[in-house]
Amino acid sequence: MKYFKYLTAVALVALFTSFSYADDISGMIFQGNEIDDALIINSTVTLSKPTKSSNIQKTKSQREIDLFIEKAKNDAAKKEEEKLRQEKLRKEEEKLAEEKRKEEERAQREKERELELEKRKEEERAQRELQAQKEQQSQKEQQTQKDQKEQKEQQSQEAPQKVSNQTLLASGITIDSNDVTNFSKTLLGVPYVWGGASLEGFDCSGFVQYVYKKYEMDLSRTTYTQIKQGKSVALADIKENDLVFFDTRASSMLTKAKSNGVAGTLDSIIINESDTGNSKKLYPTEPTHVGMYIGNGKMIHASSSKKQVVVEVLGNDYFKDRIVDIRRYK
Repeated sequence: MKYFKYLTAVALVALFTSFSYADDISGMIFQGNEIDDALIINSTVTLSKPTKSSNIQKTKSQREIDLFIEKAKNDAAKKEEEKLRQEKLRKEEEKLAEEKRKEEERAQREKERELELEKRKEEERAQRELQAQKEQQSQKEQQTQKDQKEQKEQQSQEAPQKVSNQTLLASGITIDSNDVTNFSKTLLGVPYVWGGASLEGFDCSGFVQYVYKKYEMDLSRTTYTQIKQGKSVALADIKENDLVFFDTRASSMLTKAKSNGVAGTLDSIIINESDTGNSKKLYPTEPTHVGMYIGNGKMIHASSSKKQVVVEVLGNDYFKDRIVDIRRYK
């Protein structure tokens, strides 16, 4: 029983603290000088009769043990409190570290999202630039084609004009492109093409329509409709730029007895009406051909027989007998 109280102290410390700490205390109890004295006193008491001084010594040792146990309990409590504080601190540090890690992950995701967004914007910008380049290239090509076409048309226009100018100068005719008549002369040599109305080629009605359009005069497309426009004038009153319509059918289709008559409104402008010596006369009625009067008894027209635009004398034997009408449009 001599170690009973010490074992009791160790048990109490173990109850309020941890076993490891109780082991430390038990070591301190059984190894300390004060405990050795207590053991000696306890041994003496066991071998001899109890005395008053021994009881006092026992009481003193008991108080010291109680104080030591109290101190051990306080130390254990402080140690446990420190342990709890350290554990709390560790958890808080872990929590902060976790929050920091999550924040870094969020920041990384946000950075990646911004990079992806910037990448998409860059791709879209590159696509827009590529599309703009394609559109610019397309516009450039279209403009080039347009310029080439205009250049070709200009060259086509200048080519007959050059030939025509040489012809006109050789004939002693002054050229003034602001004049309808002289503009028509710049088209001399353009080939005759049936149904044509451009510098690639003209037929008779397409030629006069093209010349009139140049000076903002609206003329229909065929001789049969052109003859219905403007006003009719007599041969004696003919002026530059008047259109002269002819019936170029076979003579057998134009020969009629005078007694059968012809429209009186045309009598004053049919050249052959003045030739009273002929026993047979031509009475043209169909406007199958047209030319433009250019003065000095001449006309310019797209000739199917000569395959190009030419100038001819209006009063030759072929044309003078085939005039259907003369029309003025301005």
